[in-house]
Amino acid sequence: MNKATNQGNSGYGCAHRRGAWALALGVMIGLAGCGHSPAKQTSSWSSQVKSKKVQRVIAGTRTVAQYAEALDLPLVGIDTQDGQPARYAKTPRIGLPRKPDMEKIASLKPDLYITDSGMMGLLDQGLKQQGVRGLYLNNESYQNVTDSVMQLGKLFNKETQAQTVVKKVQSETDTALKGAGALKGKKVAVLFGAGHGFMLATNYSYLGDLLTKLGLTNVAGTLSQVPSAYVPFSLEKLVAEDPDYILTLAHGRVDQAKAAFKDELAKPQWQQTTAVKRGHVYPLDDKTYPVTGNLQVATTVQALKHILLKGASK
Repeated sequence: MNKATNQGNSGYGCAHRRGAWALALGVMIGLAGCGHSPAKQTSSWSSQVKSKKVQRVIAGTRTVAQYAEALDLPLVGIDTQDGQPARYAKTPRIGLPRKPDMEKIASLKPDLYITDSGMMGLLDQGLKQQGVRGLYLNNESYQNVTDSVMQLGKLFNKETQAQTVVKKVQSETDTALKGAGALKGKKVAVLFGAGHGFMLATNYSYLGDLLTKLGLTNVAGTLSQVPSAYVPFSLEKLVAEDPDYILTLAHGRVDQAKAAFKDELAKPQWQQTTAVKRGHVYPLDDKTYPVTGNLQVATTVQALKHILLKGASK
């Protein structure tokens, strides 16, 4: 029986495929922190973060810009992702989260560049070369999102406002979680891919964390004990776990990844699962179902609950 991916050091069948998959992993690792243990809130500021007054801030991701808007913080730069808060419509753009324009960043003379923890390995050295300090927020779980808001509230003397934001997010999320009783104990598998291969999202991933809160059992927890957001998997073992639901999340070259998911799930092995037999295989878009957390936690939870209980909208 063929495998979607192989565990341990057994490889992927040929050198060419290993090279392609390594490239795809590079994309996924850069944005989602794949292959890493869950990151802690980290910063190159060290002890200086409390003593230096911060006035000129750049938000390196849309999520950070959302946090800044919620805390009424001015920004001197934001990334070029779509869907940025309207408040920052005229704010200078500094490029994509994974590959910002370092010269543009330096020209804005920021006191601090705030981005996701998954970007640290990609950006920290370049920021240091420009004399820019970086703050890297972990947004890989619901708790991390609220922690990030509170961290920024403390840094910018907006703790009361941060508490208000967090309470609102918690209240909305609690409401969204109601009515999910029928999902309790159901098994789910979340396939994450960039077109050249797939990994399995664990409970250390953002979506995995939310699915657990909805009462589902993520089969990744049985298949791997590695404390990473995404792990390789054996198709035979996944099929043996017989998930009730299969969710797919495309990343990188989305059209290519979606086509690859379609081809993969057409294999005879997948037809043995309850999810495929009952038509409970649902593709997720990365806007409603982001790889890393943001303030729209309740929206994502509500959407997950709806798709699992009622199926995808036609």
